[in-house]
Amino acid sequence: NLQKLEKQSEETSTALKGLGNNTKESADNMKKAEDALDTYNMKLVDIKNTAITVGKTATATAAGLIAAAIAVTESTEEYRRDFARLEQNTKTAGASIKDVTEELKALEALTNETDSSIEGLSNLLKTGFTGESLTQMVDQLSGAVIQFPDTLKIESLADSLQETLATSSATGQFAELLERLGLNLDIFNTGLEQCTSQTEKNQYALSILASTGLAEVNSEY
Repeated sequence: NLQKLEKQSEETSTALKGLGNNTKESADNMKKAEDALDTYNMKLVDIKNTAITVGKTATATAAGLIAAAIAVTESTEEYRRDFARLEQNTKTAGASIKDVTEELKALEALTNETDSSIEGLSNLLKTGFTGESLTQMVDQLSGAVIQFPDTLKIESLADSLQETLATSSATGQFAELLERLGLNLDIFNTGLEQCTSQTEKNQYALSILASTGLAEVNSEY
């Protein structure tokens, strides 16, 4: 009986050891399962964050594209309005829209500014420059912009030229141009006052500028 009890005790001890090993193995397996679940959850979080980032990026990109499209549309509409105004000034002056469009292309190539080019041409048309005289004046003023790019702008030159011829007194950037070319404003104004018509004034201004070589500067450019 003692031997039998000892044997049962040994078997029980062995069984307990096996149970302990199984329990440890189960615990290890449970730990692995928990680790795997944590990794899975972390990946879910990464995927969620990535989705949010992609969503924000896509939204920002879409917003940027929409803003760009709006800017292009507004720019196109503004160009159409400005060009329509130029067309009206061309008709009012009795000039050729084809000739004016060619001058606009030349000015845009020089200034890289459509609005200022249109403004400059509109002022010249209002002053009475058409056909050959328009081309000559554009060449002269373009040469001035090329020679003095620091301060002289085509629209300001054309605007001040218009006022100069209307008042028979050099003013604004046109007066600045004459002085920078070494011309005497009093002498220029005296000659301008002697003109009896707008056409004579326009031709007088052209002849004065022609003597300065500005057209050649534009041609060489």
